[in-house]
Amino acid sequence: MRFGIPYVLDTLRIELHELQEGMGNYPAWSAEYKGFESKVRQIKEALKVLEKHQLQVTEQ
Repeated sequence: MRFGIPYVLDTLRIELHELQEGMGNYPAWSAEYKGFESKVRQIKEALKVLEKHQLQVTEQ
């Protein structure tokens, strides 16, 4: 079993992909779509932060 930042990054990427697929099932004006959109935005931000942190750790 893997732990740490690489595991979290992989998990978030999978979740992001699934959310983006789910968004396609709803019209862009719907509340469901907006909910997916919000979660996608949050996951993308989390990925940026974690990728930056991982890069800093690997450079040390």
